Amino acid sequence: MTPSETDPTEPLSAQEQQEQDELATRGELMLRKGVAFETLNKRIARLAIALGLELDTDVGLREALEPVDPPSPHAHAFQEELRGLLTLRYQMEKQLVDEVGSEAMHRMVLEVEQHMERMGFKPGVDGIHEHQLFDAGI
Repeated sequence: MTPSETDPTEPLSAQEQQEQDELATRGELMLRKGVAFETLNKRIARLAIALGLELDTDVGLREALEPVDPPSPHAHAFQEELRGLLTLRYQMEKQLVDEVGSEAMHRMVLEVEQHMERMGFKPGVDGIHEHQLFDAGI
């Protein structure tokens, strides 16, 4: 044990300080990415609700991703935005797994999904199929 591990008044070594700084930076990064991921999922959920799409099924996801002739120009804009955001989220998921690993990504997805449920969103409304996402390993 180093003196700094046993005596909190001892200054940290340069290496220990660097390790603490890296952990703090990683924690900050994960927090920011988690907030961005949740914001994206909420917008996806709201668009799906507005369009009457059920993204909690594979059929609903397929419908959201396939171009269709919506009943109005307004619905067309929502459909295009939804398709783009779903694509962006899949890219973000892949990047996050590469950056932080699947375990950290899994924890983030669980936290976001649980928070969204507490806010009143039904499970899967944002198109996250958590069991498929992590069973398949992205």
